Amino acid sequence: MREINKGWELLWITDILDKIGLKYWVIGGATLGIVREGHLLDHDNDIDIGVWKEDMNEEMIAKLKDKTPITRISSENEDKIIIGKREYKNFKIEIYLFFKEYDDACHKCHSPNEIPIYHCYPERFFDKSEKIEFLGKEINVPSPVEEYLTEEYGDWKKVIKDWDTSKDAFTIRSAKYKKVYIGGMFDLFHIGHVRLLKKAREYGNYIIIGLMTDEASKRWKRSPVIPYEQRLEIVKEFCEEVVPQEDANEIPLLEKIKPDVVMHGDDLVPFGAEWCKKNRKKMVSVPYTQEQSTTKIIKKIQNEDIT
Repeated sequence: MREINKGWELLWITDILDKIGLKYWVIGGATLGIVREGHLLDHDNDIDIGVWKEDMNEEMIAKLKDKTPITRISSENEDKIIIGKREYKNFKIEIYLFFKEYDDACHKCHSPNEIPIYHCYPERFFDKSEKIEFLGKEINVPSPVEEYLTEEYGDWKKVIKDWDTSKDAFTIRSAKYKKVYIGGMFDLFHIGHVRLLKKAREYGNYIIIGLMTDEASKRWKRSPVIPYEQRLEIVKEFCEEVVPQEDANEIPLLEKIKPDVVMHGDDLVPFGAEWCKKNRKKMVSVPYTQEQSTTKIIKKIQNEDIT
């Protein structure tokens, strides 16, 4: 088997993507190597590229098949296209299919134990790609590229030889063993609460509700209609753990619980946003349920004079 010139392989595939009109970004270790060292990493046996899943329609796949030796298209646990030349048995090009979720861009892949995991990044890195020169050709990378590398690797300027992307990447979100924290009153439990908690299941399978006490609720907004103990009995059916939240500011609880994701309705002040940024955790804001809210229920009861 002849020696692999990985740099020329990168130019080959990006030239094809340019010619068929497919928007792409070189990602992962290839981008790290080019930016930090000026060449692809010696120990890397693949080149990772990202594209929007919505752009990879049947027509685009046919164009790609016509010009490249595709060996696999997606599987149950990961969304990607693998291109592998027969003369390069231990080297491949992997094109990951990204999808949009709120303000994130994510792609699915698998871990060594075959449990699906997701790598998620702020969508802004891919809104407009940045061009960097490599071997005389301009290639597309996420923008700003150094912020992207920090999001992916943390201190990316430091060489870590035993790096394992499936475990060490800062961008991993797994549907297994991830803690999601949701704080709130959950008074007069309604469909908006149900949707919020169902959405939490997309981010993890250990849901923790910070249930505001009666006194905390009164200080923050109003006295709850349903007392704490009864609200507790309701919400515990929808989560793995309930903790009393003694103040509208949940940061003290976040410091103690250390969740992977903090979730809020977008009508609330996200007290935990700064904590998430500081601790490299995910803040998710879920759209307010327009057709129903506790306030609307209270006003309807008052207007109808129900006794």
